[in-house]
Amino acid sequence: EKTTERTSGRDLSVMSTVVSAKPEDFERVKHLLAGFNNPYIDEAAWKHLFTDHWNTGEGYCGTMLVEGDRVVGFLGLVFSRRSIGGKEERFCNLSSWIAQPEYRKKSLFLLLPVLRLKGITLTDFTPSREVYALLKKAGFRDLETHFRYLLPVPRLSGKIRISRVSTDSGFSTETFDSGFGRIVRDHESFGCEFIQVRSEFGDYELVLTRLIRRRPPFRLGVIHHASAVGPFRRTIGSVAARLCRTLRVNVLWAEERILGGGRIPFSVKKRLEWPQVYRSETLEPESVDSLYSERILLKI
Repeated sequence: EKTTERTSGRDLSVMSTVVSAKPEDFERVKHLLAGFNNPYIDEAAWKHLFTDHWNTGEGYCGTMLVEGDRVVGFLGLVFSRRSIGGKEERFCNLSSWIAQPEYRKKSLFLLLPVLRLKGITLTDFTPSREVYALLKKAGFRDLETHFRYLLPVPRLSGKIRISRVSTDSGFSTETFDSGFGRIVRDHESFGCEFIQVRSEFGDYELVLTRLIRRRPPFRLGVIHHASAVGPFRRTIGSVAARLCRTLRVNVLWAEERILGGGRIPFSVKKRLEWPQVYRSETLEPESVDSLYSERILLKI
């Protein structure tokens, strides 16, 4: 993508070009990422966006707006491949869309190559107001509008057994449904917690991250994945209380679609600041979660 603009009313044209961002471009881009002023993301975390952690072989990790030798805009792309419903699905999670102030009108050019990708589900879990409006115009649909705080209030839910899982615990991947063994291997280096729950209502697995923040709730357990919504809903009272105690967090956080909707006692429903969005030709919202995304890599 190429674009020109007239500078200071003169005939001088400045050429900006959109190119693919490669892992070796991190040093050229990090000054832009610092502009987010996020106290919870350090340089080592930003660098995760420039690493093909899940061996997708895509060969690039974003798009850059370049003028001369300077990188003046960046859009991160987190690629992954997952087996869903017995079929391999390709994903691309949009992350960290930023441009220097004087180039923000051109930042749309960073998105155009992404919109031309075929056979891939695009997601954005943390859009701003401006990004949300742009993506909706580009054909994205709302993925999620609400989340819930799950309070650690114990309730009777029958017999429940909760186990923490890791590759060091010697588990057999054959004991887990839906490729949970692969999920553990792919995510354990990012500080995720893996929980197996056995109950009379059915067995399921959870993937969480533990976040510490400066404002309440100060310690948050974020649920990124639940392998079976029905049993999870039936046991959420006992599971929430025990997980909060085990993970030493104040409350659990989960997107509404992970919980299957409906009334959930001892929970507080909240609206996201801006809806999560996605674009897919093959998947419905209930098949999309935040594994293999910026929310894992950056812990957000």
